[in-house]
Amino acid sequence: MPSAGLVIRPFRPEDAPARVALAREIQPWIVVTPRGLLHRLETEPPRARARHWSAESEGRLVGAATARFAWWTERADLAELSIAVRRDARGRGIGGRLYALAEEYLVTGGAGRVEAWVVDDAGERFAAARGYEPTRSAQLWSVDPRTIDVGDLPRL
Repeated sequence: MPSAGLVIRPFRPEDAPARVALAREIQPWIVVTPRGLLHRLETEPPRARARHWSAESEGRLVGAATARFAWWTERADLAELSIAVRRDARGRGIGGRLYALAEEYLVTGGAGRVEAWVVDDAGERFAAARGYEPTRSAQLWSVDPRTIDVGDLPRL
């Protein structure tokens, strides 16, 4: 079911707090602040040719997309994209619309390979439905430092 009143537009600095809230919902292990996000976006190298979009419905940010070329490698046609949709806004075509916009930007910009990270089963299904295949995996481990004995740290 399409999302009524959905507007997809370029990211604006005032979107940063809602974008950070979205990132924390999807990836709670991410440590980012609105100011940190803005700094990262403002300092991306021109070679990244990065574009960022916000999806808004009824005055609320419900999704976001990022498309960039891999500035950290010599391969000029390697790109990555990221799509995030609030859990309570999924199933309305928002992610699909964001994806189409990001993919078109990358393909018309010369991307020969597009990579994406997924963080949950819904992301895996979304990517697989668009022809992506898993190429690597990662495990994220964490510990609450309040629950461990750090007495040996000075010696280590």
